[in-house]
Amino acid sequence: QTPHIGGLASMFYLDDGNTFYKFVSEETSYNDGDWHFLAASYNGSIYTVYIDGQPVYQDSSNAEAPLQYEPGVTTIGRGGDEWANAFEGKIDEVKIYNYALTAEEINAAYHVSDWDLPLIAHYPFDGNANDSSSYGQHGTPSGGVDFDHPDRFGKLNSAVYFDGVDDVVTTDFDYFTEPNKISVSMW
Repeated sequence: QTPHIGGLASMFYLDDGNTFYKFVSEETSYNDGDWHFLAASYNGSIYTVYIDGQPVYQDSSNAEAPLQYEPGVTTIGRGGDEWANAFEGKIDEVKIYNYALTAEEINAAYHVSDWDLPLIAHYPFDGNANDSSSYGQHGTPSGGVDFDHPDRFGKLNSAVYFDGVDDVVTTDFDYFTEPNKISVSMW
């Protein structure tokens, strides 16, 4: 089976405790059989979503109300607390940064597979949900998350499959130094 990504609406959600932000419309979908590089960045006033290194969505409508971060649970494989936002498809190389990546940095990360910036979490999904960053915020899979899938290079046991029903990886996410800025990238 060729790796693919379902609708992006399940990919980038952010809940600041007061408002649930969704960064891409329900209609956006990339079911073309190829892997795609996805990234989202918030610089304190503008949310930007990138696909394959190029910006595809921006929102500054919440600029007057920046994120009010409170430590909590981060989920990979579903958006927020609702299973209606569960993702079906494969995900690999989730990276979380506590600052806003620039458009140039995101484009470079898309084009160079081993290029990296300082980050606060890295989930390569090499057969498990361990965080390979120095923070060691290992994820907890539940719902039958399947780690036995090849990544975009064909390497076995290097990507995770979510069934779109009840699969999720959760982790305590309490290590921001500047909570009003964040970037996330993944394949």
